[in-house]
Amino acid sequence: MYFGTWLDMEGEWLDTIHFPDAGNRNPFTGPGCYLIHGKVVEEYGFFSIETNWMKRLKYRNLDELL
Repeated sequence: MYFGTWLDMEGEWLDTIHFPDAGNRNPFTGPGCYLIHGKVVEEYGFFSIETNWMKRLKYRNLDELL
């Protein structure tokens, strides 16, 4: 089982849970932005996403452009 902690577009923290089946099918591939699909769950007053699928998005580092 894997866990992720992310910042959303508004700067809010978001946690993800990656159970072995989904985690093995769609592993983390390094730092960056990810498109994440899953089910939002709430336990003990905290929200998280049980990930079904994720993919690292292509992005360009601003430092590489300067």
